[in-house]
Formats: sequence, C-alpha cells, structure tokens
Amino acid sequence: DIARRVDAILHELGFSERDMDTPIKQLSGGQKSRAQLGRLLLEGPDLMLLDEPTNHLDLPMLDWLENTIAAMEDTALVVVSHDRYFLDSVVDEVFDMVDGKIEQYDGNYSAYTELRAHRRMSQQRAYDQQQAYISKEEEYIRRFGAGQRATQARGRKKRLDRLKAGGGDQGLVQTASLVGAVRRDGKKMILNLEVKKPSGFDVLKVNHLSKGYPNKQLFQDVTFTLTRGKRIGIIGPNGSGKSTMLNIFAGDNQQDTGDFKWGHGVAMEFFRQEHQTLNLENNILEEFQAARITATQQEIRDLAGLLLFSGDTTEKKVGVLSGGERARVAMGKMLLNPANTIFMDEPTNHLDMPTCEVLEMALDTYDGSLLIISHDRYFLDQVVDQLLVIRPGHLPGVPWKLYNGSYTDYLEAVEKEKKQMAGQKEADRKEKAASEQRSAEESRKKEQREKESRAAKAPRPKVNLKYAKLSASELEGRVAKLEEQLASLEGSFANPKVAANAQAMKELRTKYDAGKKELAELMVAWEAKAE
Repeated sequence: DIARRVDAILHELGFSERDMDTPIKQLSGGQKSRAQLGRLLLEGPDLMLLDEPTNHLDLPMLDWLENTIAAMEDTALVVVSHDRYFLDSVVDEVFDMVDGKIEQYDGNYSAYTELRAHRRMSQQRAYDQQQAYISKEEEYIRRFGAGQRATQARGRKKRLDRLKAGGGDQGLVQTASLVGAVRRDGKKMILNLEVKKPSGFDVLKVNHLSKGYPNKQLFQDVTFTLTRGKRIGIIGPNGSGKSTMLNIFAGDNQQDTGDFKWGHGVAMEFFRQEHQTLNLENNILEEFQAARITATQQEIRDLAGLLLFSGDTTEKKVGVLSGGERARVAMGKMLLNPANTIFMDEPTNHLDMPTCEVLEMALDTYDGSLLIISHDRYFLDQVVDQLLVIRPGHLPGVPWKLYNGSYTDYLEAVEKEKKQMAGQKEADRKEKAASEQRSAEESRKKEQREKESRAAKAPRPKVNLKYAKLSASELEGRVAKLEEQLASLEGSFANPKVAANAQAMKELRTKYDAGKKELAELMVAWEAKAE
C-alpha cells in the first residue's frame, strides 16, 4: 500500500517514471519543492507548516493539492502564501503581519479583506472621536487651569494623562484606553498603462497553430482571434507550450504548422517570465534610459520613484535585484514605451500582494489588448474576460478550448460540461440497454416467425379415411374416451402384479401404443375438420 500511495502522489505532482530513480540533488528547484511537498503529505502529520507551497505548481496540481489538504481534516495547517485563491480555498483564519504588528481575522482571504476594511473604518471613526475628545479636554485644561475651575481642570488633566498612558476612568472617559491611529499600508507603486495610438480591431489572428519537439507534442491546431480591448488568459499544465506560443508570436520561435497575422497599427510589449530582455550589468536608471533614450534624467528618476526605487537603490545593478524588483523594472520599461498590446508571461511571480493589486488595477483600466499566461487564479479572475485552455497533445480529447469569462466562470463551465457528459453517458447507457432489449425482442419475434413458417411449410400428416366422414363433435368425443382409456392403462403400469407378469406387461404395452397411435390419428382428423 505504501508503494502504491507513493507512486500515486508522485504522479499527481507531475513526476514521470523516469524521474522516480533520479537523485534529489539532480532535480530542479521546482521538482525539489514538489518532492518535499509529496513527502510531507505522505507522512500524514498532525501539523503542517507550508511556506509558499503553490510555487512551481500548475493549475491541475493546485486543484489536487487543495482537495488533498481539504481531505486532511485532522491535520492543523499554518501556511505562508501569496496565492490568494489558495488561501481562499484552504484557510479559515488569517494573521496579517505588517510593520512588526500582527492582526488576526476569522475566515479566508476574501473575508479578511472585507473585515480589514471594516475594522480600519471603525478604528478610524473611534480614533477621530477620541482625538476630538482629547482636543476638547486639552482646550478646557488650558482655559481653566488657573481660574475658578482649576480643580476641575486638574481632575480632567489627571484622567487625560491616564488615558494617554493606556488607562482611564470608564465612567468619565468614553474610551478606557488610547485608540491607536489606523495602520496604513506600506507605500504602493504607481502603475498607469496608457495607449497612445490604438490598433485596428483585429489585433492578432491565429489559424491552426501547432508546435512540438521529437517525442513531445506541445499545443496543436490552436485557432483564435485577439481583438482590440480583449483580455485573453492562457492556462494549461506545465510543458504544454504556453510560453513557446507567446515566443512564436514575438518572433523568437517558429511554429511547425499553421500561421498567425498581426493587425494594423499593433504596437506590442512583452513582459517575460524570466525578464530575459533586462541587461543585468545596467543599474536601474541605466536600464530605464536604455528603454527610451530621449527620456530626461528627471523623468527617469520620477519613474523610479513611482516604482518604489529611490536613493541609492537606483544605483543597484539589475543582476543583484530580487525577482520582485526585476519585475518592477520590467514594468517601468513598459511605461516608457506605451503599447496598445501587451503580452505577459506569469507577471505575478515574485510579486507581493500589494504589488499584485496595483498591477491588477492598472490592467483593469488599460484600454489596449492583453494576452496573459498565469497560474495566479485570483489574478485571472480580476483581469481576463476570456480563457484559452491548452491541453497536452498526448492526452485524448480536444487539444484546446476558448472559454468566455474569468477563471471562476471557466470552472463553472467545466462543471457544467462534466454534468452534461455524465448525463449524456447515462442517456447513452439507457439507449444502449433499450437498443439491446429491442434487438432481443426482434430476434425473438424473428425466431417465432421462422418457426411458424417452418411449421406452415412442413407436410401435414394425412387423415385416416375411416375418420374422414366423422364430424368434429364425434371426433372430439372419441378423443375424450380414448384419453380416459389411456389414463387407465397408465395406471395399470403401476400395478405390482402386472409389473411382475412379463406377458401381461407386453400385452399392456402393445395395447397402450396402439391407443396412442389411434389418438394421434384422431387428433389429425379433428384438426383438419376444425380448419
């Protein structure tokens, strides 16, 4: 059972038979992460600590992981993740850690965002009321501290001091402790994607595009049209050729079959997953300057500030930046070269949640066309209005399909397809059973007709002449009388005395056979007379 479970989980995590005997040190970073995840799930622990477990997993694996965790009802889970869709699926409590402080919220990620907004609004209202109260008390103390009401002023000052120190008189002070100012989120970058000159209506037409390598078919026979303002997301398992497809459109690769055609006035920018177009030897300002030679130093520095690069940070070489910082540099280059069409390959990789939200808002207000590869399901829900689903060429069924709507709409459509398929299978099963029943009934009827036909064609026995002149009723009377005689003879066979006498038994048998023969002749004559 252990071997079966190990084999099942490794296959679910995307390992092939060839990978099974590969030493761990020879695996890629993503494979090592998935192997560690598989081991953890197989151990069936009481507590799982997961740090960004969805990294390197494609959508089928993500669905499997979420279902697997959901089935582990007796296992406690603490997870660090930027995958908002994953958090929505598996957690029931969120701890928000910012600036050295932790706030706890019940529910999943979506509930957390709503509760946080409500909590901050309530806290801001309480803070404003308390600050107004403090200002009023301080004004009273200042006005009457040395006059006739000095005693009351000193009393109010003591209560106010206690309040500021963290305590207070519930009876006289509306709030027993000092309400802190509402915690502000860290500074967010500013991203405003503009379209200087729109393209024609048809941006990109793709006709029966296919690509593969020896012993591995990627996508095949893909056909779709990207029109102005359309936002198409591309999803599919790792290795299905999604990035290769964008590289073909960008002219960095060649398709095997099919073709594609760009529309009129298309200006395209390509945000690549690994940011291969960045010069690792340039610092941030140099990289921005290389993107647009005519930009002034002030424009470059202003752009760096919008993307949260300031001071000495701008002098860092691109090669030493983190993944998230490189992503921001790549976004800056897009801002310097406004395009009416943007390709993006896994744009949310390495981005924190606030930056993802900024990117989502920028794309939501972008007037151009988008073609986006992403495993970030929450991001897809916010940005795309169509989803191109690629399936590996070695799997049966349609190799691709275009769905309208967001990722959630796609899931609903797939569920509907499954129900329709199950209903069709049940209908096919019933139709097959009914068809088999009809076939069996037809065979039975055919056999009956053939039997009757043979009987009709069979030669009829001739009527004995001595019975030919008798009427049907006379024949019927003789048949009844003869049947009684035969029944009596059959009773004699059971008589021990007759059975012991061989001669008597022989005579009895002869008489019985003669009677049976006569009965048969009478029946032939009666049937002929009846007809």
